[in-house]
This record gives sequence, structure tokens and C-alpha cells, in this order.
Amino acid sequence: MGTCIEQAVCPKCGKKGLFVNTEDWKPVAIRCYSIKKCGWNVDLKQFWPKKEKAP
Repeated sequence: MGTCIEQAVCPKCGKKGLFVNTEDWKPVAIRCYSIKKCGWNVDLKQFWPKKEKAP
């Protein structure tokens, strides 16, 4: 499940079109729409702080 942002520009290849992958309506990854030619991909989970379990 995800959304294509057609006006966004890929920072690697410079082409328009980024795809946002989602889980439970939360964005988890962004990738270039030209995944086979470009391959740019960012995992957004690495930027989220991990929740610590309550003692």
C-alpha cells in the first residue's frame, strides 16, 4: 500500500515521481518511481525513535 507523489524529484536520478510505502497509514519508506533504473530508497523507520518499554 502506498502513494505516488508525482511532483517530488528523486535526489539520486533527478526524475519526477517518488513512491511512499505505508503501514497502518504511517509512511515507512520512500523510493524512486523508477526503482529498476535508479534504485534510490530510504527506510523511514531508521529516523523514528524506538519506544522504550515501561519498567
